[in-house]
Amino acid sequence: MSSAGPRKTVLPNGLVLLTVTRENSPIVASLLMYRAGSLYEPAGKTGLAHLTEHMMFRGTQARPQGWIDRLTGQLGGTNNAMTTCDHALYYFVLPSEHWATPLQIEADRMFHCEFSPEAFETERRVAVEERMMLDDDPETLVYEAVDTLAFDRHPYQYPVVGLTSDIKGLTQDDLQGFYADRYRPEEAVLAVVGSLEHDRVRAEVEMLFSEGCAVREEVARAVVEDPAVTEPRRSVLSGLSPSRQVVLAFRTPAAVHEDTPALELLAALLSSGRSSLMYTRLVDDLGMATEVSASRIPQTDPGLLYLSASLHSGVSPEECEDEILKLVSGLVESGVSENGLSRARNLTRVDLMLGRETCLGQAGAVAFWECLGDWRLGEEHETRLEHVTAADIRRVASTYLDPAGRSSAWLVP
Repeated sequence: MSSAGPRKTVLPNGLVLLTVTRENSPIVASLLMYRAGSLYEPAGKTGLAHLTEHMMFRGTQARPQGWIDRLTGQLGGTNNAMTTCDHALYYFVLPSEHWATPLQIEADRMFHCEFSPEAFETERRVAVEERMMLDDDPETLVYEAVDTLAFDRHPYQYPVVGLTSDIKGLTQDDLQGFYADRYRPEEAVLAVVGSLEHDRVRAEVEMLFSEGCAVREEVARAVVEDPAVTEPRRSVLSGLSPSRQVVLAFRTPAAVHEDTPALELLAALLSSGRSSLMYTRLVDDLGMATEVSASRIPQTDPGLLYLSASLHSGVSPEECEDEILKLVSGLVESGVSENGLSRARNLTRVDLMLGRETCLGQAGAVAFWECLGDWRLGEEHETRLEHVTAADIRRVASTYLDPAGRSSAWLVP
């Protein structure tokens, strides 16, 4: 299956269209990504972005609640949505002949969603119930605890689903204001991938999305900069679970930063597979842990790199944390072998290839980088991955995994 593109069109109202042609694909994926994650919520309104996603499925006058899901099922496809810290995204995967259907639906939802007081109250109750379910999930709570520790003022300290007190205090005016501010053409990227003709898709999008207000004057978003973490921070969660877990978090730069490729390879080196550094040390050698993980989500603003371990009964979280820090210190002092670097690079390549294997995966990737500035940033990221050196890995480990700058959360019985 060959592919070409992406090809990019920017409408007069600011909407960005990206198309990727994958010849002979039986399906087309359409993904609409808004800069409408929890990052953009007003202070004290956590959960608003997630609640807005719920309300988008309440539909419009032309397509009321349930209509979209019924039609998608009848056409033999699927659709869904999700909200992250940075984005709200909505996607459809349908047989190729129905490529225009999601565009019609999304144009209608962008401009004509109707939020009745009754629907708002129902969805707010659902959001509160989701929050309560997460409150019963110890692993979720331990990560939320470390997020709260790691940030002082930045919105990334709050869970995307929101805090119960904030959700209960949200009003319909809050919802309408967020929808009007964030669900605008200039805040959106539409990616369409599959067996398609760019000019036909562009013409359809220009017709469907041409309404809406003129592009507002661009105002730079005020980025909240937290002071550096200069001494360890710790939170202990007890009585939630018989399990034991340690999660360490370190501040790392935004996705577009030049150190992102090296940090990605560092995470792979630490925890990808049974020959990774953390698995070899904590699981095989010491028998402390049953599972280990090193993860970092590329984000609009500086975020976190997490190192975590699920512990055997009786293992001290403090002892495990010390061993993780020793492992990082050893990496900084001795560096990484070329074989280790090559393995991490190969694992990362495979992950990238698997992510682009589907039409939906490719649509999500190009939309993500376009929301950060330009879809070509993704290509630049992959090129830079190939040029990361062992010295780069050692440098970023020393720079960002400073023990004095760690925030840690322990889950204990």
